[in-house]
Amino acid sequence: MGQALSMPDLPGDRTRLPTRRRVMRGVAAVGVSCFAGAAYAFGVEPHFRLDVARYALSLPGWRGGPMKIVALADIHACEPWMPASRVRAIVAQANALKPDLVVLLGDYVNSLHRFREAAVPPADWGAALSDLRALLEYDQGDDDAWARVLQLLESLGDGEGLAQALEQRITIATDDDERRGLRLRHAHLLVELGGLDEAIGVYNDMLATRADDLQALQELENLHRRLGNWKEVRDVLERKLDLLQPGQRVPVLEEMAHLAEEKLDDADEAIERHRRLLMEAPRHTPSLVALWRLYEGAEKWEDLAELLEQFLAVLRDVGGVDQRREVGLRLAELYSERLGEAEKARNLLTELLQFDPNSVQALMALAAVEEAQGNDAAMGELLQRAAAMQPQGVIGADLQLRLAKLADTPEKQREHLETALHLSPANLEAARSLLDLSRKEGYWEQVAYLLALLAGYATGDEQKKLIIERVDLLMSKVGDIEEALRALAPVYEMVQDDVEVNRRIADALFTSGRFDEAAGMYSWLIQVETSKQKKSKQLAHYLTRMARVELAAETPDMKAALEKLREAYKIDTTSAEAMILLADVYAHQNAWDESLKLARAMLLQNVDQSGLVRRGDIYLRLATAHVGLKENSKALSMLRRGIEEDPEHPELAAKLKELQAAG
Repeated sequence: MGQALSMPDLPGDRTRLPTRRRVMRGVAAVGVSCFAGAAYAFGVEPHFRLDVARYALSLPGWRGGPMKIVALADIHACEPWMPASRVRAIVAQANALKPDLVVLLGDYVNSLHRFREAAVPPADWGAALSDLRALLEYDQGDDDAWARVLQLLESLGDGEGLAQALEQRITIATDDDERRGLRLRHAHLLVELGGLDEAIGVYNDMLATRADDLQALQELENLHRRLGNWKEVRDVLERKLDLLQPGQRVPVLEEMAHLAEEKLDDADEAIERHRRLLMEAPRHTPSLVALWRLYEGAEKWEDLAELLEQFLAVLRDVGGVDQRREVGLRLAELYSERLGEAEKARNLLTELLQFDPNSVQALMALAAVEEAQGNDAAMGELLQRAAAMQPQGVIGADLQLRLAKLADTPEKQREHLETALHLSPANLEAARSLLDLSRKEGYWEQVAYLLALLAGYATGDEQKKLIIERVDLLMSKVGDIEEALRALAPVYEMVQDDVEVNRRIADALFTSGRFDEAAGMYSWLIQVETSKQKKSKQLAHYLTRMARVELAAETPDMKAALEKLREAYKIDTTSAEAMILLADVYAHQNAWDESLKLARAMLLQNVDQSGLVRRGDIYLRLATAHVGLKENSKALSMLRRGIEEDPEHPELAAKLKELQAAG
């Protein structure tokens, strides 16, 4: 190691004073070795002994005080000759000399692979050298030294150390371009290290120095986007906007509008950005379309009309029949329905029909204007012109729907509605109108079809409601039990514990004669209902059905069935099914008093209106009970009354003759 002794002060010397860089070159020239045997690079001396070679140098023109410089060179880190521990020992001895300056002259890695056992990783020997701070502490203005330090830290992969060094260098750099480059490098490094907030601070420092630094603005914007700082992104875009010329601002304004709508959920700001953009580019179609959507959502009808007028003016110049028709139709609708300007709507639609006379939509829109003004004759003529063109698809379906509303008979209304659905099965308004008409007329199969159609477009509770209604209709009106079960299957898969769904499945299984499957469903339903505090009529229904299943078995369980029927009738004394079945079970057991009571209750409650029995069936049960009680005269009276009220009953007359013959 070289140690410089005191150098004389030469106040009278007029030679050019040496710079700090010249001093360093002089040290490098004489400090060629940090110890005597370093020329071996890997041999005995570096491993076994360390010498300090001292040199006293005098530089002409030097006016500073005495200075001690330590030079290290030819370390050649490798195992076993120069491990990291050995490097740390050398550094400790160098620091013990208390130098004013430490210089590193190179040859850190051993290149003679033949004589080494293993390399020492740069991170290890670099860490050992990291304590040598004397150089920068002594002269932080040495650009070459700074460059070497930064290069060394980067090669070692010491990101934290490099970041600290860059931050320190930035504070002392005097050249604006250098400081900008260092900050840019510092920001990139901080991003790599995950210090995004710190990097944002660096970019803001750059912009504080140079507000027009577009690269810093762009990279700052990218960072804020990465962090989801959308308000900050907007602020950066605003700053960028101030730096651009009018012709360059359109894409930035468009991005700011998109940001306001999609990320900041601020429709008003988005509207303002698009309007500012259109001031610079009046024919910018994306902004015209976006403003159309935003005004529609905000129900700003006057602003929308003004915009569409501007849009239409552009389209008149550039052409485009389809777009011109679309914009014109919407503008006419606004005039007529929102702004109360029927004459403007009429004039505009007339203009549209002049350049596109076959526009069914324009004819229908003009017909609607005439209808609103009470011009029924003009309206009818316009709709007939439209119908003569036989439009197809959605437009044709809309026309048929309009014609259905004007139809003067249910038959014509049905014809138009069915045609509308044929042209566009997704026309739900036509489907609902035809559903109402079919309900009124009792076209139950068509009602079932329309309910299935509407359910296909519905979701959630609305879909379930439509399916349930269709199932009830299939079971009660159409008599297609299997289709009812097929309709319930997907609903059951989604909500297996839904009582309403399970009840209908159980009833459908019972009606189709699948008693064993129905019994399982009814058993679960009974458990659900009995867990409630109040017993419901539904529980009575389930108990009655379970009793019927038990009675239908090969070996009927009369006792269990009777117990369930009694409980059901106790819960709901108006249940026609429970009364009929319980009366018949009592009759089967010759419990004539009980059977007679129930038959009388059936008569009083008009159970025949349930559709489960005829009026004559009730009188037949009354007569049978009286016969069982040896009251033949009362039985004859019941039969005669039954014939009076139900003369077409197939059994009453024969039963009367039989009883009269028996005397």
